[in-house]
Amino acid sequence: MLQRCSNLSCMHSRSKYALIGTCMEQAQAGTVFLDEIGEMPINLQAKLLRALQEKTVRPVGGEREEPVDVRIIAATHRHLEKEIEQENFRSDWFYRLETFSLRIPPLRERGTDIEHLVFALIDKHAEAQGKQIEQIEPEALNSLLNYTYPGNVRELENAVMRAVTLSEAGVLQHQDLPERLREQSSQQKSSADSTPTLSGEVLPGTQ
Repeated sequence: MLQRCSNLSCMHSRSKYALIGTCMEQAQAGTVFLDEIGEMPINLQAKLLRALQEKTVRPVGGEREEPVDVRIIAATHRHLEKEIEQENFRSDWFYRLETFSLRIPPLRERGTDIEHLVFALIDKHAEAQGKQIEQIEPEALNSLLNYTYPGNVRELENAVMRAVTLSEAGVLQHQDLPERLREQSSQQKSSADSTPTLSGEVLPGTQ
């Protein structure tokens, strides 16, 4: 079982700890995913370190500590070693978590993945909106492929969802994309581009 604990940044530390405790209790003998641990306040890090060491937590509404046995998977976009140097992240909490580390490159470093993600996301959001997208303009596709995506996959999905929403007559057009993608595309036209222009317009599986 995988229990996800996220969207905690706007909560009070005590509430966060109680909610994470509930997540751990519900994931008993399973896995808890802690998203964006680099945003955790220092005092919450200390509480969770103690919870992992003693294998007990106090869930929401609980009056006593409850035993838990869970595996922790954590994710962050921050450089945690630098956060430790700046005293924003506890070194003991870091080393308690860092049994095995995996760096996932940002989307801008995985250019070959973007085209597959674009088509998958078009299918996903077209189905969700009850639309049939049969074509994508070459200029729109090239803009999607060449953008740097500081917001990673979330930003790509947001751009595709918007474009699908605005699309008409089964065609996803360049004008349907967010302005920031269109602007970067126009800037790249004036400089050498290592990505070849695509001529295929028909989406896979629609022929």
